[in-house]
Amino acid sequence: MPFFANLTNGLVLNINQHYSLLFLVIAELFCHFLLNFPFAGVNILLIIKTSILHPNLKFILLTQSFCIFARSITRSIMLLTMLFNDNLTWSPTHELIFIFSYFAYFRNVIAHILVIERINATLSFRKYERSRGPCFTFGWLFFVNLLTFGTVYGTSTTSSTTFINLCFWAIMFVLAIIELIAIRSLRKYNDKIYTRRSFINATLSERYQLAENIRTTKQLIPILAIHFFNIALGTFVNWTIYYQAFGPITTGMFAYQLFNQIYMLIIAFTSFLIELTMIL
Repeated sequence: MPFFANLTNGLVLNINQHYSLLFLVIAELFCHFLLNFPFAGVNILLIIKTSILHPNLKFILLTQSFCIFARSITRSIMLLTMLFNDNLTWSPTHELIFIFSYFAYFRNVIAHILVIERINATLSFRKYERSRGPCFTFGWLFFVNLLTFGTVYGTSTTSSTTFINLCFWAIMFVLAIIELIAIRSLRKYNDKIYTRRSFINATLSERYQLAENIRTTKQLIPILAIHFFNIALGTFVNWTIYYQAFGPITTGMFAYQLFNQIYMLIIAFTSFLIELTMIL
C-alpha cells in the first residue's frame, strides 16, 4: 500500500493548513486534466498509428503512456473525492489504492524493460529489424505483471509502509542508476558502429535498424532521466516516511500529508514531462 495510505481521516486543519493543501490538490488536478490526459492520449494514438518503431519498442512505449493515463484517472478520482467531500485528508479505499499503485509501480518498472529492449536491439541489430515475434512482449508482460502484483499485494497487507515496499524502491533506485549509465553507453556504442568502415557494406535492413537504435536511444535518454528522478524521489519519500523524519505520524500528521501532496504534484508534472519528451 502506498505511503499516503498511512494517513487517516479525521485530521482537523486550521485555515492556513486547509488552503495550503487545497492549493496543492487543485494544482495536481490541473496537471492531470490539462497535461497528462491530453498528452498521454495523443501519444497513445500516435504510437498506435506509427509504423516506424519496432513492435517491441512500440508496445513498451504504448504501455508506458497507458499507465500514465490510467494512473492519472485513479489519482483524479481521489482528488475529486477530497474536494467534493470537503475532506482534504480523506484516505482512499483499499481497492482504489491497489489500482492506483498497480499502474504507478508498473510504470516504474517499464523503464527497466526499455533499457533491456534497447540492449537487445543493439547487440542483435543485424537481425533485430526482422525479429518481430511476440515472445519478448509476452515475456516481459508476464514478468512485470507478476512483479507488480506481488509488490502491490505485499504492501497492501498492512496499513504501514512495509519492508517489501522499501526494498522495491531501493532496488529500483540502484537499477535506475545502472540503466542511465547503460543507455548512454549504448548511444556511444551505436555511434561507433555506424562510423566503422566495415559497416559500409551493411545491408539495408542492418542500416535501418542501427539508424533506429541511434535515434531512439537518443530520444530515450531524457525519458530515463525523468524516470530516475521519479524513482529517486519516491525512494527518498518512502524512507523518510518510514523513519518518521517529521516526528511521530500521530502528532505530525499534517506535515506528512503536506509532504505527500507535494510529492504527488511533482510526480504528476514529471509524468507529463515523460509524455512531452516522447512527442518532441
